[in-house]
Amino acid sequence: MSLLDEFRQLSEEMAYIPLYLKEVTQEAILEQPLFFHLSKYPLLQCIDVYKFLYQGSCGWAHLSSLGDEKQIKDYLVKELTEAEKQLEIDEIFELLDNKTRLGRVNLRSWKEHVGMDSELLLNLMMKAQQNTPGTPELFIERWEEFKEWLQQGLITYPAGAKKSMNRWLDLIFEIAHETVLSSDLPLVSHSPMFKKSYNPTYRIIREEDIFQEKK
Repeated sequence: MSLLDEFRQLSEEMAYIPLYLKEVTQEAILEQPLFFHLSKYPLLQCIDVYKFLYQGSCGWAHLSSLGDEKQIKDYLVKELTEAEKQLEIDEIFELLDNKTRLGRVNLRSWKEHVGMDSELLLNLMMKAQQNTPGTPELFIERWEEFKEWLQQGLITYPAGAKKSMNRWLDLIFEIAHETVLSSDLPLVSHSPMFKKSYNPTYRIIREEDIFQEKK
């Protein structure tokens, strides 16, 4: 079985393994984006953390795979049009990584506070794509941090999932170390639990770009 075939098979299991943030100081939660994410979304699963770390370190590395600019814009307009009233938990921007300063712009909040300006949002997406790493080194660094936090017990998971989790951690390392471009890292969808609980609808942009535009 190839590494990617094993990834596809194991990722189905990782979509149903929850992760929990243990006793971490409020200061650490505010300083570390992943801790904040785990605190804010307590029903997330392991696959959601992979997606979080990938997006924070690689951004829109896969943007071109979504189609040409017109297709990307058409889909954005469709999602903005369909976006419902923002939820209490929604923020217009959620930081993913302290180094790249990439984050998720919530489309419900964008529609509420900015409106249907899809052109502006598309430009911000393109800026993010042009200014983020094209290789997986930062992703590997973030994955190593994640593994250390698991070993330290700062992040935990059900004991019965230990064998699968250990293989998942090693498998991602193997794939990342064999990958030249970050766009070649495999993509995943959010877990069914995350989708059901939080109805994610967002785009990836840089913090400095959105707040410059909002001035």
